[in-house]
Amino acid sequence: MQTRKALLIIDLQQDFISPEGPFKETHVRADHIIFNLRTSLSSFREQNGTVIWIKSDYSKLKSEPKYLIRPEGQQFEGVPMNDAMLSDTHHSFPLCIPGTDGANFDDNVYSILNKEQDQVICKTYYSAFTDTTLADVLKEVQDVHVCGLVTNRCVQATVTDAFFHGHKIFIWTDCLGCRSDERHRAALENIERWYATLTTSRNFIAQSKITT
Repeated sequence: MQTRKALLIIDLQQDFISPEGPFKETHVRADHIIFNLRTSLSSFREQNGTVIWIKSDYSKLKSEPKYLIRPEGQQFEGVPMNDAMLSDTHHSFPLCIPGTDGANFDDNVYSILNKEQDQVICKTYYSAFTDTTLADVLKEVQDVHVCGLVTNRCVQATVTDAFFHGHKIFIWTDCLGCRSDERHRAALENIERWYATLTTSRNFIAQSKITT
């Protein structure tokens, strides 16, 4: 029986990736992400993979973190859960406000989003699992592939929660973005140590060809 899998693509919204957005010169460059996804998404879908686009809505600033309860099981013992920062949300200013250009994907992203097959889930915390339907959507999914923005916040928070929901996780390192190379590397080291296997979209395509 084929393993059920899903790909989470996190926060490729204009407020994060456009130089005209609130981050200006520190916006996250996403050209490489879109290019690599363009060459891999069709293969992922053909392998019965579910593509889920995660969007943030930080228009209503929250005041307190929300923590996941540690599940029972030896595999979870001693593994760090999301800390206060990663269990929290954006506080500085309203961001990705629904109805604005900044909340939307840009045209290059829309060109690779399949409206008939893909799903879109909106989150208000860093983790895509907090106060969303994602856990239910992934209930029958074994392998969760993750990419998007930014490595040390929403990606890491989502990957950590995915681990504690019992999924096997793969990070597509060629489809990640971050505003700091140092924080990007530190987050990947932490993710690889505790939660996930580091791979690339190209490796997924190569493995797909072997197994078909």
